[in-house]
Amino acid sequence: MLWDWEPKPYSAVDVFRRAYYRALTTQTFESNWGLLADLDSDTHDRIAEEFRTLDKRTWQEHARRELAAALREQMPAQTGVGEMRIIAREMAKKKRHLPIRKLLEQAGPALQLIKPVFMMSPLSIAQFLPRGAVHFDLVVFDEASQVRVADALGAIVRGRQVVVVGDTKQMPPTNFFNKMVESDDEDSETADIESVLSMFQLAGAREASLQWHYRSKDPTLISVSNQEFYNRSLILFPSTQHGSDKTTGLHFHHDPTALYERGRTQTNPQEAEIVAAAVIAHARDNLQAATPKSLGVVALSLKQREAIEFAVERQRRLNPDVESFFAGGKLDSFFIKNLESVQGDERDVIFISVGYGRWEGGRVAQEFGPINRDGGEKRLNVLITRAKERIDVFSNFRGGDLQLVAGASKGLTVLKRFLAYAETGELETFGETGRATDSPFEDQVRSAVEALGYNVEPQVGEAGYFIDLAVRHPELPGKYILAIECDGAAYHSSLWARDRDRLRQEVLESLGWRFHRVWSTDWFRDASRKREIEKIRLAIESAIDADAAKQSTGHLSMVPSATEPSTFQEDPAPVEVMAETPASVAQSYVVKDIVRSNGYLDLHEVQYQPLLDRTVEVLTVETPMHFDQLVNRFKDAWGMGRAGDRSRNHLRRMAQFGHKADRFIVDGDFLYLDESRSATVRNRAELATAERRLEYVAPEELDAAIKQIVRDGVSASEDEICTLVTRLLGFARTSQDMRDVLVRRIEALSDGAALTKIGDRYSFPR
Repeated sequence: MLWDWEPKPYSAVDVFRRAYYRALTTQTFESNWGLLADLDSDTHDRIAEEFRTLDKRTWQEHARRELAAALREQMPAQTGVGEMRIIAREMAKKKRHLPIRKLLEQAGPALQLIKPVFMMSPLSIAQFLPRGAVHFDLVVFDEASQVRVADALGAIVRGRQVVVVGDTKQMPPTNFFNKMVESDDEDSETADIESVLSMFQLAGAREASLQWHYRSKDPTLISVSNQEFYNRSLILFPSTQHGSDKTTGLHFHHDPTALYERGRTQTNPQEAEIVAAAVIAHARDNLQAATPKSLGVVALSLKQREAIEFAVERQRRLNPDVESFFAGGKLDSFFIKNLESVQGDERDVIFISVGYGRWEGGRVAQEFGPINRDGGEKRLNVLITRAKERIDVFSNFRGGDLQLVAGASKGLTVLKRFLAYAETGELETFGETGRATDSPFEDQVRSAVEALGYNVEPQVGEAGYFIDLAVRHPELPGKYILAIECDGAAYHSSLWARDRDRLRQEVLESLGWRFHRVWSTDWFRDASRKREIEKIRLAIESAIDADAAKQSTGHLSMVPSATEPSTFQEDPAPVEVMAETPASVAQSYVVKDIVRSNGYLDLHEVQYQPLLDRTVEVLTVETPMHFDQLVNRFKDAWGMGRAGDRSRNHLRRMAQFGHKADRFIVDGDFLYLDESRSATVRNRAELATAERRLEYVAPEELDAAIKQIVRDGVSASEDEICTLVTRLLGFARTSQDMRDVLVRRIEALSDGAALTKIGDRYSFPR
């Protein structure tokens, strides 16, 4: 029968294998409780999109709201007490304000509650923060490779925890001023340590490396640094553009006629003019752009920087129509800097003027200023990593023209390789890797896309991250229009859903990529594969249409950015100048009147039970209260002019009985409703004169009043506390007896660590 079969017998083996593998696939889908059988791409895409939305909202909105609420909760009351009184007085002034150092010395903790984050240089910390005035839960050093140990110590001792962020492959602290002063600390343990970053490394502090590099929108901008300094450990994300006509990435401008004036001006005036012309052209191209590109110019030497500044100024006078591009006041304003001063800056586009190189004799001199010196490669690493989208290198020689002699510095070696790469684009691996697909699944998807008439490049990327399939633009072959990701090994190897389903995609979208994901569970079903191919076709056509719309409107990107600002906004609170009078308030003391329980018995004849009930009623309103006040309540209820000894002793025995019966708490002369002994600060100004006595105020209420004054003022002196507490409790003046009582309570709180004393001021422990 097989011999009569039209496809021929030898095809039977292939047919059998197909049937066998189809059966295995079906069995796999139906096993695992039908989880795979119920999984379809639309549902999974919807779940992934919902996760991305919620995860982003959690980080960008919920976390910010929680932080804003926490900061608002700790905001000190707008009072004229303690440190807040000092701040209120300074806010009300028009001139002759306290110096910042003096203000921080007198009201530092209050200022920290209002503004909990201080951004300062190490030197300004020593200038503005008196020792012991303020302390921080966390101190963060950025660009720590440039911070000397001696400069950092002042910040370190003011923090409970320190995080040091930096790169040992970038510029160390400058030694210019150190050379002017002879140092006698050769025997110091930190004398030979380059920076605070090195100090923490030598101390064995825990380290973590940041591997994702997503500042540069083209991997060529960071490729040389990744290879020369980071052992290709950075994960770089591919650009949507490739080929010689791309507008991003690294570009080389070679003019051998622009000679370096080695012995005279030590500049390259012709190259300075070329750079200035390029600056004006960039400014003109970006004047009307929807998203203008920021620009920075960096020269390898100080004198070449000055030559470029002079040339740019002359060009600006000749081209006043582009002057608005150079307007200052923005974070990304145009700049011209030399190599030593560019660390920490970044711009969309960076122009690099080498300046040095070929001179009148025709030779390429081995003189490259700071790059020749020890650590010159670190300066160069800083320079070539400042751009987000594009670097234009201007040089009068090629990388191959630079002949390295024996013992040449590492800086010259890196410069030679960088110039060669800028010219040729050749490194070990870049862009189109030539790698095959990772799986037969990707092969099938690639074949299906090519059958639709599009060119596909597999495994596009460099250094750690590769897009499974990149679809070329049908009319612009130097541009990728769509990234197709398959749920293969790379997807499943991710440890976190946030990485694989949100962050990677957001970073790539910020670089201009558009995404479409193909799920293997749908692809391997015959009934679903045609639908998946149709979805790919629609995704490609949609990407082409969106790109055309983007080009026509001039927008930089139609896709969400990884750094897209949150919609969360805090309504700014109105600024109010605080009064200098104390605003600490206490509720008025409320008296609980009781009804006489027996109309014919004298007070000392009444049984305990009705008296206990009335006492609980009074304590429900007036807890804690002095025993004499309780006597007054019963005296008034029974219409007595004064309570005699028999009545007082009867009430005292009743109170002791109630304490033993757990109806309330008695401690000395004070009664409390329950064991919590909670006390609310109450103003006694409206009480009868006989009851306006400080000895009638329970210790717990005195403590609460002291804490309220300290809390409202952030800190307060002993005299301030005594005066303001008596005023808070409703007393017109503060006698010496009152002061003695309050001082004892302050000392008790300090001994019990409820308050801490710094100098002559009390505050809460920090």
